[in-house]
Amino acid sequence: MTALVKLFRTTAFKIMAAYLAAFLVCAILLIGYVGWHTQQLVFSQIQETIDTEVSSLAEVYARGGIRRFAATLDWRARQPGSNIYLLSTAQGETLAGNIAELPVALSSKDGWQEIVYRRMEDTEHRELRALVRAFTLPGGFRVVIGRDLDEREHVRAIIARPMRWAILVVVVLGVAGGIFVTSRVLRRVDAIGASADAIMAGNW
Repeated sequence: MTALVKLFRTTAFKIMAAYLAAFLVCAILLIGYVGWHTQQLVFSQIQETIDTEVSSLAEVYARGGIRRFAATLDWRARQPGSNIYLLSTAQGETLAGNIAELPVALSSKDGWQEIVYRRMEDTEHRELRALVRAFTLPGGFRVVIGRDLDEREHVRAIIARPMRWAILVVVVLGVAGGIFVTSRVLRRVDAIGASADAIMAGNW
């Protein structure tokens, strides 16, 4: 039996491994909770941004009707880094906005949804994800206002990288610490055993 195998089979190392596993699980749960809570915070901020935009455009509609609403929405849709906007007729014909087409899921359903969409100016035809709020204006006009979920994905990526490294560091340090502590215990046990053998052999 090699020294390393003997080390791994000791009660001290098994106890150390159990504590390491428990600590690792707690660390993963804690980091996971922090990541989830942070993403929820970003998600809530996106919802607040959309709600603010909806309120602003509702005032525009109240003052100038559908024509002014369409002109304002189209102008905002053309600004750099703009939110997601779409105004269409009841038949699905686009009147203003920056979405290439109205997703089928939004054709008649109001409220909050997470969708996959394409921007009109995107020549690469990339499919993006967004959180949107859809509602219907008098006359059957469909309105979609939303925002890309890039911020949420960015936060997820930021959290995932250090999480992987943190888990790796915990494992490496835990195993190294377990080997160090257990080897010291084994040396003491071997010393005691050697002393006992010497006493029994009458060499003490």
